[in-house]
Amino acid sequence: MQGEYALDTQIAKDKSGNIWVWGYYNLCNIDNAGQGGYYGGGKNGAVYTGNASGSCGGVTINNKPSVIRGFTCATDVAGSAYALMAVDCYGNLYGWGDNTQNGSVVASDPAFIAAGGPKTNVTGGVYGLYKNQKGASEAIPNTVNQANPQASPETWKPIDGPGAPTGTYPGGDNTSKVVKVASNEYGFAWLKDDGTVWTAGANTYGARGVGKWGNTVDQWGSVGTAGYPVGNSWGVALSPTKVTFPGNVKIKAVYSGYLSYFAIDTNNQVYFWGQSYAGGAAMSNDELEAYSSSTDTSKPCRSLAGSNYYCFAPVPVPSLTKLIADNGGFTKLLGGYSYGAMLTKNKKLWTWGVSTDGVGMPESDKQNDLTYRTTPQVLSTTAVDGSTVTADNVIDANGAYHAGQFVTADGYAWAWGQHKWGGAFSSNMSPTQDALPTNDKDRPGIVWDPTKDPQHRMAVKVGGNKDGANLNLSDGSVYTWGENGGGVSLGGQGYGTTVCAYGQPGCVSPKVLATLGKRAQSGLYVWPATFVPEVQNVGSYQTVIKNAYPFQATPVHDGDEVKYTVLVRNELSNFKNPTVKIEDSWGQNGTLVPGSFSVKYTSSNSKDTDIDIADRFVLSPTGYSTTDPSMQLDPLSVIAITYRVKVSGTTGNVGGTVVLSNTDGAGGRLIPMRP
Repeated sequence: MQGEYALDTQIAKDKSGNIWVWGYYNLCNIDNAGQGGYYGGGKNGAVYTGNASGSCGGVTINNKPSVIRGFTCATDVAGSAYALMAVDCYGNLYGWGDNTQNGSVVASDPAFIAAGGPKTNVTGGVYGLYKNQKGASEAIPNTVNQANPQASPETWKPIDGPGAPTGTYPGGDNTSKVVKVASNEYGFAWLKDDGTVWTAGANTYGARGVGKWGNTVDQWGSVGTAGYPVGNSWGVALSPTKVTFPGNVKIKAVYSGYLSYFAIDTNNQVYFWGQSYAGGAAMSNDELEAYSSSTDTSKPCRSLAGSNYYCFAPVPVPSLTKLIADNGGFTKLLGGYSYGAMLTKNKKLWTWGVSTDGVGMPESDKQNDLTYRTTPQVLSTTAVDGSTVTADNVIDANGAYHAGQFVTADGYAWAWGQHKWGGAFSSNMSPTQDALPTNDKDRPGIVWDPTKDPQHRMAVKVGGNKDGANLNLSDGSVYTWGENGGGVSLGGQGYGTTVCAYGQPGCVSPKVLATLGKRAQSGLYVWPATFVPEVQNVGSYQTVIKNAYPFQATPVHDGDEVKYTVLVRNELSNFKNPTVKIEDSWGQNGTLVPGSFSVKYTSSNSKDTDIDIADRFVLSPTGYSTTDPSMQLDPLSVIAITYRVKVSGTTGNVGGTVVLSNTDGAGGRLIPMRP
């Protein structure tokens, strides 16, 4: 399981490519909230599990983790405040959530209205995704009901990629594969394998990256209805737009800022577009002024008050290009509201931007005076416990609104920035202490210490959302902390309600009040990082994942072939070897394709790789099961079962549930019979 980044919710992607979401989805006055896709009905996303309505006043929020049904094989996923987008393993891009165009109205192209289209509203999530600017929006149709996908007459339609309808986007080549998707507050940018970048969503602050449109300042210069990409008739661009880079370079990486994006070309040149506030673009005022004008529409940026700039098209960032060249390459680039960070190949984490909350300048004691620096500097400062922390052995990092997180190679997870919103709330990580010394100066602090974990599990990855964060351990566990809006930091539970923490003695809550640092059941902030059990799979020591293409639980037709992959894993490295029995079925409406059944066993401990163990299984007309009652799984081993089923009959529902029975073995390991 890997936690990912979204704006107002928490998302994670498991090893089989399933997408999990918890927190804000289909919630109250958030309307579609990005994951519900249809307020009140639970369509087009995770099914809402609570009963809140209206303003949520006094109603318990209970948005526990749920799988996005009908979508598997995800290789990348990102979320705006209102929607999610994901890339599948075939290079197709899908989007779901708010596509209702809610928000302020901007005049539409008369030809679009004449063709039956509505006036275009410009606040939402997957908005701007219309196949030809004359028909209904694509992405997930409302007729795909996530509560019961089998009853849906349609299936999901790719927004872009080889599976998307051809010729639907003006000037676009949507037959090339999508390789990466990034999100900011109001929209998305995605990278294709032909080196192009495309955007959807609002053009607020220039985030569409399409340049200044029209010939008057009012059409692009201010916040509100101006600043959106418009044609001669002021019609909002309803289909994805291609970002044009200087010299038409090819892009190999794209990353999110809070209201901006960064991109890196094949020569390691870095570009920025969107809002740069208080040094967030890693460019000085003089550098940005050279690209700015309030009258010349050929210059891509505009200067507003103080250190606030909007760049409506990409501009080069010399300091970050030099940073990559001087440090052997880059691993990741992060952007928040008014800061940025880069993880370079030599495992150093560099920051720049505002001193407020210690997010861009962790070394500064100035909290609220908008002091900032635009020159990247390795994060090195005094930690909340008084020790010195230098981020020079970092393997992963995440950037959020006013905080960031990173993981070091020795398995520690750290956070810096606003202590309530994904930073380090305190140096004390005990869930039972009545009062905590609050990290009022927003110093970096440890979030996970493997030496204090009874299992000595190591942190391996970090992700998060606008106001909270998540970390992943070496056994696949997900932990969360931060502001608990919608339950994002407590497994979908809480937010001002009494909730017991998982696995804590006496149901002591990990939540803390905003004042005095006192621990309370009704606090709004989760500390320390808390285990989220609902995103784990079955078993104590092993997991089973069943995947399929076409999508699991979607309608199939007579004659279709469905390919299944079943993975049975023992994730942990230092526990007993479980004895397992595997049973699976495809039912009466499917027939196994001859020669397609394959079972391979791999163990990293014994160095056995892809050993054929199909002779340990027995096939029936409707499924299969293991024949060996003593089959044991090595630590860190996996059984991979693949097969294809041909659908027969008119109903076409195939695919059963994998049943995994086990007892804890006392030792030994599975030794396959070799040919």
